[in-house]
Amino acid sequence: RRVCSGMRANELDLEVVGYGPPVLLIHGDIVGPESTWRKQRPLAARWRLIIPKRPGFGRSPRLERNDFEVEAPLLAELLGDGAHLVGHSYAAQLTTRRLPR
Repeated sequence: RRVCSGMRANELDLEVVGYGPPVLLIHGDIVGPESTWRKQRPLAARWRLIIPKRPGFGRSPRLERNDFEVEAPLLAELLGDGAHLVGHSYAAQLTTRRLPR
C-alpha cells in the first residue's frame, strides 16, 4: 500500500473517449467507472469523456485510506482549462467540497 501524497494525475488509470467539450466523470467508492458511467457512454458522440479510475481502482496506485484532501488536487489536474465535472457518490462529495471552483 502506498500513500498518494506526491502522486500526479498522469499516474491514474485513465480513459478518454469522444470529441467535443471535455467532461470529467469521477466514480464513487464502491464500483469503478465501467459500471458507474456505462449509460453515459453515448455522450461521447458530442463530448470528450475523461474517465479516471480513482486510486485503488484498475491500475491506479492505491491509497492508504480515502482522503478528500489527497484526491482533490490529483483529480483537479484533470480539469484542464475548465472541463465539466460530474461526480457520483463519494466523488460527488469530493467534487462539491474539495475541488477548486
